[in-house]
Amino acid sequence: IYYDGKLRMLTPKEHLRLMGFKDKDYNHMIKNGIEGRQISFLAGNSICIPVLEAIFKSLMEMELI
Repeated sequence: IYYDGKLRMLTPKEHLRLMGFKDKDYNHMIKNGIEGRQISFLAGNSICIPVLEAIFKSLMEMELI
């Protein structure tokens, strides 16, 4: 992310937020000893929750599920 003309890296918490997770999920991971680098990796390998919800909603509206 560019901020004031400078490159700023996203934090692990921001990675999870982009994927639709809540801050409480991040806090739970930290409490259980998962490091920030691991959290970012896990966020990158997860399914984007808001997108998945929209897909299921569309399928239900089309009565396909």
